[in-house]
Amino acid sequence: MADFYQHGLIATMHDLGTIKRDQLERMLERYVVNCQVGLVLPVTADDMRAEPFDRIIAELTAVRYVPQIVVALGVAPTAEDYREAVGKVRALGDRARVLWTDGARVQSLYQQLNDAGLAVTTPGKGRSVWTAFGYLLADPRL
Repeated sequence: MADFYQHGLIATMHDLGTIKRDQLERMLERYVVNCQVGLVLPVTADDMRAEPFDRIIAELTAVRYVPQIVVALGVAPTAEDYREAVGKVRALGDRARVLWTDGARVQSLYQQLNDAGLAVTTPGKGRSVWTAFGYLLADPRL
């Protein structure tokens, strides 16, 4: 098995270069029979506009063992950034959501957390990932 690490409810996989893709996909297909998974894909506005993001989305269209994909869009200050991201992930259908961490609703959540003494003021992919984990963990199917 790949360097697979389970920490509580959040699993991460590292060092994916040492396992063949088809072997990893077979392992994941077996795993999700009993335990549904979600994928967090953190991106900035610049990342979303770069060619690798389009390739990632194209690859994910063929992946059937991930029922929930959250594109955590941060460092994307305009509503146009959000709309563009939604358009780019449309090919993934209903299983994909764009979580716009610079949007008013998430910023309001961050303010509530800050007011409660939990400092979440530094924008970036790290904060976006943890926000997306919370979003996924709220889904009882996962």
